[in-house]
Amino acid sequence: MMTALMASALLVTSGAGTSAEKAAGDEAGCGPANTEIDTARRVFQFAFPLYEVWRTRQRMLQLSGATTNSLLHRKTLSRPGDRSITTPNVDTLYSTAWLDLTDSPVRLTVPAMGARYHSIALMHPFSDVFAILRNEDANAVEFLIVGPHWGGTADPHQRVIRSPTNDVWLVARTSVQGADDLPEAQQLQSTYALTGETRGDRDLADQIPARPNSTQLLAIASTVLARGPVPADAAARIDCLGSAVTVQEGEKPGVTIDKAIGPALDRHLETFLDETKLAFERSGTLRNDWRYPLPNIARFGPDDAHRSAMALGGLAALPIEEAANPLTTRDADGADLIGTNSYRLRIPGDVPVDGFWSLTLYEADGSGRWFLYKNPSDRHAVTSLTGDLDRDESGTSSVHISHAPPRDGANWLPAPSGRFMLVFRAYRPRAALIEGSFRLSPVEKTRS
Repeated sequence: MMTALMASALLVTSGAGTSAEKAAGDEAGCGPANTEIDTARRVFQFAFPLYEVWRTRQRMLQLSGATTNSLLHRKTLSRPGDRSITTPNVDTLYSTAWLDLTDSPVRLTVPAMGARYHSIALMHPFSDVFAILRNEDANAVEFLIVGPHWGGTADPHQRVIRSPTNDVWLVARTSVQGADDLPEAQQLQSTYALTGETRGDRDLADQIPARPNSTQLLAIASTVLARGPVPADAAARIDCLGSAVTVQEGEKPGVTIDKAIGPALDRHLETFLDETKLAFERSGTLRNDWRYPLPNIARFGPDDAHRSAMALGGLAALPIEEAANPLTTRDADGADLIGTNSYRLRIPGDVPVDGFWSLTLYEADGSGRWFLYKNPSDRHAVTSLTGDLDRDESGTSSVHISHAPPRDGANWLPAPSGRFMLVFRAYRPRAALIEGSFRLSPVEKTRS
């Protein structure tokens, strides 16, 4: 797995490219790359999402009983010890599957869910969501998920979903309305059905590390892309490729990456990882010290910088029309959120969502990834679903956030003693939240 440097595409631009190459690259969203670090950064930002998706795939397929084309249900809500996906929610049960559509399609059956929030996101290996599935019918619905070259015929009752790639990451979310609702949510989750040819994976021999060197980064990205085909929006940027690549045609088309880019990547890799970590924390549109997601989240197009930032800190994010998730690491004065301080966040009773909202707290692991904070109260979020928040006469909830318990323990969200991040998830947001006319209040520092 770690030897081949073959790929269907890798975004590399030579500073000595022709005018035609540069014009085509600009149209594809590439822009010029005039220095070694520019070119190396371009390679990193293109390859890193592929790397993170494949690393996640490996970790999940190494779980007991896991195979491709089969569902793996997590029967409990996310916990502080869970490290499979960064910034996991504690609002929904996760079900995941890694689809291989090379030889045949798979059938996904979704039970009748009533009014319960649920979504099934389908992502290609760049981490972009190409479909969101749900069942709003009174009976079960069957989807037929097919590969890009499938030429078969679906049954009349099946809804055909065509993937742009042979490899697909499926992530299903089933909402839980508090502890008493967990058994019913689990029962519904267990009735999701995925039917397809299951198999092991020969590409799992070498462990993929959390922090790659250039050889590991390029080899994993190349391995993924060689499985092909490349999504159209990525293939359109092949015109960005300069002398650093060689295109092969024929029965097995692909792109060979020039190994000479490796030393440049190694020289700047720590810089790129630091830039990506900071880019995640500073991504989006700033409103009241909250960073609201950009319109292209989860459907990044040519924006590899944004794609790589989300791959590090928010992998498997949903498109903004499915979930608008503003985040903050700052208080109203622009200072870092630190748990030894005390804070208050006022959440109005009329948050514009058709689903529900939740506020989740995360601590950093030091690498740019964020996970749930283990605390004695075992509380990691507050949500509109559970009905256990104290509200004032206007319907507003004042959430208290600190490491030490406040004098009034109601609406307390425990924080670590160091830095933390808040993510406000608005599932199925309305236009006011997406477009910005509704804004969360800033996080206020208080005395206790």
